[in-house]
Formats: sequence, structure tokens, C-alpha cells
Amino acid sequence: MAEIIENRYNRQELISGWKQEKISKASVAIVGSDALAGFTSASLAALGFGEVTIYDNARFTKADPTEFLLKLSEVTGSKVEALEDILGKMNPMVNVIGVHAKMDSPAMAELLWKPKLIIEATNSPASKKVVYEYADKRKIPVISASADLNWGEIYVRQPGDNGGNMDAYEGKPQGAVPAEVLAGFIADEARKIIMPLGDGDEPIKQFTYSCASPKRFSRDKEVEIGTDNFSGKRVLMIGAGALGNFVGLGLAIAGVGKVDMLDFDNVEVTNLARQILFYDAVGQNKAKALAAKLKLINPKCKAKGINGKLDENYTEYFEKNQLDLIIDCVDNQATRAFSNFFAVKYKVPLISGGTSPFKGQVMVYKPGESSCLDCRYQVDAALGKERVSHSCTHAVEASVIMSNEIIGGLMVAEARSIMSPEQYGSPIKKMIMYDSRSAVRAGLVGGETSCDCTRGDIKEWMGEVLGKAKEKKAE
Repeated sequence: MAEIIENRYNRQELISGWKQEKISKASVAIVGSDALAGFTSASLAALGFGEVTIYDNARFTKADPTEFLLKLSEVTGSKVEALEDILGKMNPMVNVIGVHAKMDSPAMAELLWKPKLIIEATNSPASKKVVYEYADKRKIPVISASADLNWGEIYVRQPGDNGGNMDAYEGKPQGAVPAEVLAGFIADEARKIIMPLGDGDEPIKQFTYSCASPKRFSRDKEVEIGTDNFSGKRVLMIGAGALGNFVGLGLAIAGVGKVDMLDFDNVEVTNLARQILFYDAVGQNKAKALAAKLKLINPKCKAKGINGKLDENYTEYFEKNQLDLIIDCVDNQATRAFSNFFAVKYKVPLISGGTSPFKGQVMVYKPGESSCLDCRYQVDAALGKERVSHSCTHAVEASVIMSNEIIGGLMVAEARSIMSPEQYGSPIKKMIMYDSRSAVRAGLVGGETSCDCTRGDIKEWMGEVLGKAKEKKAE
């Protein structure tokens, strides 16, 4: 326990100006217990907010995978009590309180008392009205969020603001993908309210994300989104760390039949503030630990953890297994070179994601329709440089949960589009960018060109990569 207390927040405390004590002393109230509240509460607990109180009177008998936290809890019946149970296990350093109450009247709103921040995460206009009125009286900021199966939005409301109109969400179920993406934004805006990192680090006023819009961060020109059965699909996910936790979670909730996860690393205490499904797995292999949790969340998902590293010796796997998609959740370009090689050689679509504390990006490679990673990132050269220099060490870098949750959700959305474009629309050909410090936060950048790259024998390819790297080093 002493090691957890000392090291749990190590990676986020590496961020310049980060003051964990401000977060640890902050109290946040969350209204609601559906998907948005679930993902958001997990994010806040992982960050280390001192007190997180969740209000709702909803009950359940058999939780849907969308409400993944309920599937991991041993408590049945009250949603907020189940959330209190599992979030307390995820981070025992946070005081999580579940209050079985619905915000449907000014009298009930008095139960909120006076937290530093209120997050209204329901699709109920009546609940939002009650919360807004109470927050105005107590001068408390509110982050208001709503979502349906395909799109959602948030408003950061200061006392006296109108908070936007979210009546269109009333009565609709909340989808896992928009909830996962928006929860990352909510957590980051909450952090900015409680602990801004210098001038200009201010919360956004409003943000929209839609799986049904070709622009993704707009409701313009929406396409019809259906549903599909992914039980017959097989995905290889490379990397089961922070990004992998959220991508794997999203794939399991979506019902992907087979998810193979490859990672050679073991869970450490410093991972717990971002890798939310490893709360009881310190010392275990990440891929195997993640697979075990995904099976609990969705028993129909045949999640398999593989203790290993993607390199030139992994050809046999691709020759034996018919894949529908490769997803790379790694943190270095050299490994991405291998992801790209196998995707190009075997003509398998590839989604690549990357994050830093305040930024992230998603790139989709669909053979014949978009450009591969080497054409965009020159990943082959990065691999050659690493091998020639005989060094693959990486300095400890700062990291937080929010960018990983946002990028993970965005990657899952594109994965659905790749596996079923007829139901979910075409995947994005441009690069999807997220920037916590940008006024617009997220958007699409770059071109939509495609490449006709091919790959032959992996040993010959490696020889060419190393040869070019040696020539470059000799210059």
C-alpha cells in the first residue's frame, strides 16, 4: 500500500505545474449512472479526485457491457452502490460515495451540498434544470453532458450561463463510444477547473462528437448509423497499456468476437492512474490481465492475452490467422513499422493511435483507400535507426488518463467503420487530431491520398531498412 500511495500518480506529476494535492482535495458530484457517468467516474477516480459522489436512483439486474463498471462490481441492485464498490477498488485513495437519489426536485438537489464541481451526465432535461438552478444558487460550475448511441456533447457552465439545449437526448440510451470520448474531455475540463496549468489552460465552452458525421466533431451532414454483429470478427491489438485498456474495453463492449492482445510488459503501480482495468493486477502480464477483465465485461468476447513483442519473428501468427483489423496502441515508431509491414503485406486494415499528456492522434490505413504508416510517418526509418544504434530505451515520460481515453474511444469508432462500413459509414482518411490546449480541441487534418505500397519477404525488407539506416548514419 505504501508503494501505491507514493508512486500511483507519478506519471501525471511529471507534468510541469501539476499539483496533485489540488486534485486530491477536490470534491466532485456526478449526477447519473449510465455510460457517461460510468466512464467519467472511472476517469476522475483514476486521476485521484479526493471525493467523488455519484447520485442516481437507477437499479439493474444484469448490467449491459456498455456499463462496464457494473459488470466488474460484486454489488447488484443499485447502480450507484455498484459504482461505489468497483471505483473504490480501482483507487482506494479516493472517497467514492454512491447516493441512491434522483435529482428531480430542488429538495433533492440539496443533497449535492457544495462540491467544487458538478457533472450532470444524464439525458434528462428536468434533472439538468434542477442542477443548474442549484448550482447558480451555490455558485458552482457545472459540466453538463448528454449522449445517444452515436453522438454527444458537453457544455462547461459557469453560474448564470444557460448550459445549452440538450432536449434531443431525452429518453435515449447512451452509447459506449461517444461516452468514452466525451468522458475523457469531461475529465480534462474538470482538471482545468480545479487545477489549471498556467495562463490559457481554460475549460472549453462547448464540444460535440458524432460517429455519424463525416467530420466527426460536428453534427453536419450526418449519415445513417445502424448496428452490426461483430461476433465473427477477429482483431489483433498490439499494446495493452493505457491506450490499449480503452481500445480493448471498447472492442469488448462492441461485441467483437475475437480480440488477440499482444504485450510483453507487466503491470506496475505507476500504471494504475491510467490503465483502469489493472486495479488488481500489479505484477501480471498486461495482455493477459486485460484479457481476463474483458471476458468479465463481455463473456461472449474471446479475448486472448499474448505475452510477446511484435517483431520480424512474428510472421507465423499472420500466416495462421485471418484478421479483420490490426490496431496498434504502442508508444514508439519502431514497433509501428512492424504493424505497418504486416498490414501492408497481408492487406489488413490498420488503426494506429498515439498520445502525449495533452495531445493525441488516430491514423487509419485501409489498403487501396488511404496511405500506410510509412508513407505518413516514415516508421521504417525509425526502426532502422533504433536497430543500428542498438538502443530501444525510453526515458520515463509524463502521461495522464484523458488523452488515452479520448484517443481510445476515437479508435474504436473507426474500428467499427472499418469492420462494417455499411452500418457505420466510411472510416476517416485524414488524420484525427486531439489537442487539449487548442481552442477547438479536435479535428481532421492532412490529406486523403492513398498509396499502393507492397511488402515481400520480411528478411529482405529488414535488410533494406537496416541498409538505409547504416547509410544514413555514415553520412
